[in-house]
Amino acid sequence: MNLGNTAVIANLAYLTPFVSLILTHFVLGEKITVFSVLGLLLIVTGIIIQMVVNKKMEVSEI
Repeated sequence: MNLGNTAVIANLAYLTPFVSLILTHFVLGEKITVFSVLGLLLIVTGIIIQMVVNKKMEVSEI
């Protein structure tokens, strides 16, 4: 826990669906659908919102 920002590290877990979609596309030849892309956009948007809120909280604490 002392090695880095745990909030950023925890957010990396949310990137797992993105990585798995890319791997299944290239390794297994699965097609990427519009719904998959929309789902990934929702995941990435959630991560960005969470990072912005955390950064604002850090600034307001100072």
